[in-house]
Amino acid sequence: GTFTPTLTNLTIGNGTSQGRYTKIGRTVTVEVYILWGSTTSASGAWYVDNLPFTSAATHRAYGSGNILDSGTENYTSLAIVVESDTRLYFTAMGAAATYTTYTNTTATVPMTWTTNDAVRVSLTYTT
Repeated sequence: GTFTPTLTNLTIGNGTSQGRYTKIGRTVTVEVYILWGSTTSASGAWYVDNLPFTSAATHRAYGSGNILDSGTENYTSLAIVVESDTRLYFTAMGAAATYTTYTNTTATVPMTWTTNDAVRVSLTYTT
């Protein structure tokens, strides 16, 4: 199926947001794509607030994705759905010392977002 992501702390303006999902039994695979337009704006950490199904109370899910900086640079994204929730959180991966870390995606993380920047993530979670 498809859904239109409801975004918190992110106003798409003339950008694009798309969501797709497949549900088999209690397993849901979801993909979210966001493309920034010239009037897109963000404040604070942003996330999808309306996944099509609530995650299980005992299950936290992690997925992966790609952040594209205007077609010139790629970053790895980590998508997170916490227990008993319909939110999908976007993060950007980075390195601190010898360990990989992640930080919430904001208007300036992992770069200053602008027209034609995009993020695409997918993950599988249990309902």
